[in-house]
Parts: sequence; C-alpha cells; structure tokens
Amino acid sequence: MKELQNEKHEALFYTTYKEAVHWLHNSLIMQNDICEIDNQVYDYMRFNVYDENDGTYTDIFQWFITDCNKDDVDFLEKHFGLLFTYSPLLNKYILCVDHWGTSWDYVSCPVYGDKASNNYPHCKTYKELTGYEY
Repeated sequence: MKELQNEKHEALFYTTYKEAVHWLHNSLIMQNDICEIDNQVYDYMRFNVYDENDGTYTDIFQWFITDCNKDDVDFLEKHFGLLFTYSPLLNKYILCVDHWGTSWDYVSCPVYGDKASNNYPHCKTYKELTGYEY
C-alpha cells in the first residue's frame, strides 16, 4: 500500500529544512534502527525510492518517529517535499531524512504551492534564516 507524493511543482522559494520540519510543531524522536524494529517501513514509503530517469536510489540517513497524523504528512509532503513512510507496528509516521553532515539550519528546502496561498505567511526564506543565497 504505497501512497506516493504528488508530482512536484516549481518551488516558490527556499527555506531551511529545520523550518520545514518544524512547521506544524510535531514531535520527533530519532530512531535510526526503525528498519530492524519494523521492516514494513519499506513497504509503506510515501515517495519513489528509485528514480528511473537517472537510475539512482534515495538514500535515507536518519529516521524520526513523529506524532504527525495523515493530514500533517500530506501537508508537509505537498508544501515542503518532506519524505515519509509509515510504521504499522508503531502506528506512526516516520520522517525519512535523505541528507547528512550539515545542520538542518543550513540545508535548503523548497517551498511548493500557489503564490496566492496563505499556507506559510510567516515562513522565512533560506536567505532570511541563514544569511546565504540558495
């Protein structure tokens, strides 16, 4: 039962990964051995693990158990492109982090949506948050 992300649209602007992950104020618990606890997380990936265009796989470096509900996950996937899977054993959504080595304060994250949308009026841009251009 895979629910894949909607197709990507052009990013309106970029913010930081930290800003995106904490947008809905959900709780996170790092659980990097989740695959050993519940190997079904691979069956419930909500994103394409394999990119047929360039023949690459999405590597996941960190796994976080969240208190997100389905609506939260849908919003975060649609507006920030965050990656999630689901653990039937825990009955929880898992945030899949596909980068490592840099603080979330400095990892850029696209913001998708309609320019007229009021979904992120207080969302700060990558430059506002870091002082750097994307």
